[in-house]
Amino acid sequence: MSNPTLYINKINDSILFDEKNKEFTICDGSLGTYKFCDVVRSQIVYEHARYKGKSPLFSHRVLISTFNTSIFIELKKVYVGVEIELSNKGKAYIYIKKSGHST
Repeated sequence: MSNPTLYINKINDSILFDEKNKEFTICDGSLGTYKFCDVVRSQIVYEHARYKGKSPLFSHRVLISTFNTSIFIELKKVYVGVEIELSNKGKAYIYIKKSGHST
């Protein structure tokens, strides 16, 4: 049984999970607090590093797959994040990797 006083977990200072209140707070991305029960699905997304902060979150995505071995894609700088689809049909985004890196 887990200790009831230890209910907040964090990942890379990007998201805090509050298990006691069944909610999470995004600290880097779509800032705000969201309920666990509002999450419909999520996926990993990649954004061109040069567009971070200059356009809506993750609107300039890079498609990365095991079948794509193009040098062009491998040399791009990207930010790694998570797209969360919410029950109200909205989406929230979390930046997991804080600096652009090559894929």
